[in-house]
Amino acid sequence: MDDRSYTPHTGWSLFGFSLVLIGLSLGSLACSAFGMRYAPLRITYFPHLVKGQPHHLPARRLIVLLPVDTRPNLSVQDGIVATQANGRDIAAAQLSRRRMPPGGITPEATYPVIGFLGTSSRGTIYLRQPDTFVPPDQPQLLFYTTPLQPIVQSALAMHIQEVGLPVRTVPFTSPSRQHKIPHDTIQPEAIHADYALGCQIEDFSLRSLLYRVDGGMHGNVHTVHGPSWAEVRLGLTLYRWPSGEKVWEGHIAEQLADPEPGEVMPMYGSMGEVLGMALSRAVGSFLITQAVQDILNS
Repeated sequence: MDDRSYTPHTGWSLFGFSLVLIGLSLGSLACSAFGMRYAPLRITYFPHLVKGQPHHLPARRLIVLLPVDTRPNLSVQDGIVATQANGRDIAAAQLSRRRMPPGGITPEATYPVIGFLGTSSRGTIYLRQPDTFVPPDQPQLLFYTTPLQPIVQSALAMHIQEVGLPVRTVPFTSPSRQHKIPHDTIQPEAIHADYALGCQIEDFSLRSLLYRVDGGMHGNVHTVHGPSWAEVRLGLTLYRWPSGEKVWEGHIAEQLADPEPGEVMPMYGSMGEVLGMALSRAVGSFLITQAVQDILNS
């Protein structure tokens, strides 16, 4: 099949999407002896995005447990992308390309891999701007961030605080593990709360598309940064504290495309912001859940 004549089949439409030229060639993003290239993403929680939050709940005291990262590996055309990368590999990849010390990378640490910038095996070079897109499945640049558990835990705590409920975070993952942490860190018996919120991070990913447009008779091929797709899915459990009795289980999730279907220009200023918006919308749906409100009101 001629790659240049191929048009991907998907319901994602982006008629008239402006070409955003980026100063990178696909060759500069390719793998080397040091492995894949890496880039950090900063993830920020944006408050007050979801309408309909309750503001007259009784002053129930909540604690947010440390989330558990259960994300599966990312599926790509030639296999999988692991959800963790060690700092030594990230540092080596950056040094091999930039010839300068990588800032903020601890070689002995591990970092969550949360997605990638890449091309699609269904079409890479186009003679004209395509009308439809599919997410990439050929990574060129892997995104990593700081540990996900504190990011998600902080977002949940901020969401609860938005409606005026007292909340605190703790360094253990479930009520049954509260007595297994050092007492010089925190004394569980000193925690005064009515409920504890547990979390499993089931999906936290971003895929951002690169494609190329052939200039035709002039022979210029432009690399274009296309749409990004973000997905966040969290499994939540609400416990009665300190007994650990489960009183509610559920999921909160958000899928986000930027630009959104039917729009012609990106809405957000960075890929980190796209993923941050998906996180914020997902987290913001927790307290509008009627079953959760009924429990807190009881």
